[in-house]
Amino acid sequence: MRSATPPIVGRQAELARLADLVGDAESAAGGFAVITGEAGIGKSRLVTEWTAFARRRGFVVLVGRAIEGGGSLRPLAQALMEAVRDRALPESDELRPFRAALSRVLPGFAAGEPVDSIVDPNVVLGEGVLRLLRSVGGSGTVLLLEDLHWADPDTVALLDYLSGALSTSPIVVAVTVRDDAPDSSVARHLARLPGAVHVRLGPLSHTDATSLIDQQQPGLNETQRQLVIDKAEGVPLVIEELLASTTTVRRERKRRSA
Repeated sequence: MRSATPPIVGRQAELARLADLVGDAESAAGGFAVITGEAGIGKSRLVTEWTAFARRRGFVVLVGRAIEGGGSLRPLAQALMEAVRDRALPESDELRPFRAALSRVLPGFAAGEPVDSIVDPNVVLGEGVLRLLRSVGGSGTVLLLEDLHWADPDTVALLDYLSGALSTSPIVVAVTVRDDAPDSSVARHLARLPGAVHVRLGPLSHTDATSLIDQQQPGLNETQRQLVIDKAEGVPLVIEELLASTTTVRRERKRRSA
């Protein structure tokens, strides 16, 4: 019987780099990862495998996603809402000075407390987020923000702060971002942040593409397999779409001949 989630193909080195960040965070030496690549190259598949690993190590995993035209701090708000949805909001002394700032992403967190207008609000929010993430984690916390090619400026500014403030915390912040858009400035900026671990996914090799095809549809002959490899050019999503199309054609032929 095939497993519900087949083993990841061709990304073992990238997965190991991300796993190392989890290991470091277990020793309170957190980190920041930027996963880039073109559409369909396997960024989401990689982080799905990685976050499953982090959960097995006892980490709390919080996930948010940017969308085209989304509002300010949307991916962060989505992730932090998940953190407090099924638990009371923390009341610790460590968080109290940052409650007003956190109310930007967690409505109701502050009871009418004003935000200090002298300090950069993204710095205050960033420190508040860091302390909140410390308070919700088990062995540690992974904050994963996806599709940040659509990120708003406030989210990028917040990550700028967090990337330099994680080294003494059991926290890993990771983002996925397409770098094949006409304007890839967000991807370039995030990858250059101090301390960022940049994981760029390229096309699968011929060997890995063959392995993926055999995993997804082992019945193809050599000619069919090579046709898929040539058309897909190493992009996993395209391989899967071509295989799905092949399966549909086979089923239709079988139905007509029945």
